[in-house]
Amino acid sequence: MEPQDMQRQILHGAKNYMQAAFEAINMMQDQFEKMMTLIIEQQMASQKEAQKVMAEWLDSFKKGREEFRKSFDEGLNKAEDLLAQMTP
Repeated sequence: MEPQDMQRQILHGAKNYMQAAFEAINMMQDQFEKMMTLIIEQQMASQKEAQKVMAEWLDSFKKGREEFRKSFDEGLNKAEDLLAQMTP
């Protein structure tokens, strides 16, 4: 097996692993968001400011997660392009 083929397979495996990990994290954070929303609605019904802060916090989580995923995907795509260029 050629070194480039092995590198490509390792990169492909890492990409699949990270995609599965991101999906698991997304499901976990979505469940956490549902749980926190329910708690906020039940416990802090009269505290509108607390609800606003929690909503902003959850949105920040989601945006950070999406930005990290986008950055990671871009890095993997660049690595794939580099390997493609190295292939004779």
